[in-house]
Amino acid sequence: MHYRIITTLTMKTLLTSALIGIMIALPAKADILTYSFTAKIDTLIEQSGTINPISVSSGVVSGETISLGNSVKGSFTYDTTTRLSSWQPEQPSGAVYVIYSDLRAANAVNFSFDQNNLRFNSNGSWSLPKIWLTNSNYDSLAYWDSAYQDSKITHLRLHFVGNGDIFPGNALPATIPLDKLLFSSFTYEVSDYSGATPWSLYAHGKFSSIELTSTTPVPEPGMYLMLLAGLAGMGLVARCRQMHR
Repeated sequence: MHYRIITTLTMKTLLTSALIGIMIALPAKADILTYSFTAKIDTLIEQSGTINPISVSSGVVSGETISLGNSVKGSFTYDTTTRLSSWQPEQPSGAVYVIYSDLRAANAVNFSFDQNNLRFNSNGSWSLPKIWLTNSNYDSLAYWDSAYQDSKITHLRLHFVGNGDIFPGNALPATIPLDKLLFSSFTYEVSDYSGATPWSLYAHGKFSSIELTSTTPVPEPGMYLMLLAGLAGMGLVARCRQMHR
């Protein structure tokens, strides 16, 4: 009788210790964050063939006109579980560049120009969104995406820069610290190589607004480990009870 009680208590102690160990080993809380933004175009540069790029007041993309002062409205998802893709050794300036890119990650961006029907949607794009993290005197995070639409190659960059150490080392931050940013910008570039003369348009603007609109928790692998460990422990205790009846 005492042996059975001791065995059961021992099994419960081992199970509790195992669960505590798994909880300690769990990674930081992971989320998929959705940010909404607006921007205003302040720079347009056009290039045709080998002619030097020139500043313009407007340009036409897929039959739609983009002009200085046009507004952009969109959103992007930022997946904090995105895995490390590559990094560059520390530079003489002390800067370190780290790139996160992952097929399984839920990164995506969508936006449109309010003045026309021109839209960008990263769903179905041939290039993975990339998160480029720079750790230096001015930490920065650049969100890159590309797509092939209407025989044109489109590149998009959302850039966030802060003064000082606003990111924890080179790890992907749990959120974008909007309150610590010095400035942020929006860049849209489209190139058309379908005709006899290659053509491209570069549009740049500053964010008018950006805010976190939703947070979706991502189940951690450790949660499943805890569940399996709990089920296995319950089964083991039940088996011990049957063996010592």
